[in-house]
Amino acid sequence: MSSAFDLVELRKRLGLKQADMAKHMGMGMRAYQDLEAEPARVLDRHQLLAEAVSLLVAQERRDPMLAAPRMRAAALDIAQMMRGE
Repeated sequence: MSSAFDLVELRKRLGLKQADMAKHMGMGMRAYQDLEAEPARVLDRHQLLAEAVSLLVAQERRDPMLAAPRMRAAALDIAQMMRGE
């Protein structure tokens, strides 16, 4: 995972409030705020959860560019497999 992952940037790009992002990630508000305040505490699992949230938000809003690049690439691979490519 990228050490340069920016949880705040992703959340803002998705247009979510901290409470919304925390809820989508299955975390309490305080725990989520701690991650934003101390980026060094963001573990691989937090990044993966946040990126998964980006995929769901992208689907909801019908805007694939909202999905984190890794999630967008995985979704494209799955779509190609389903089409038999």
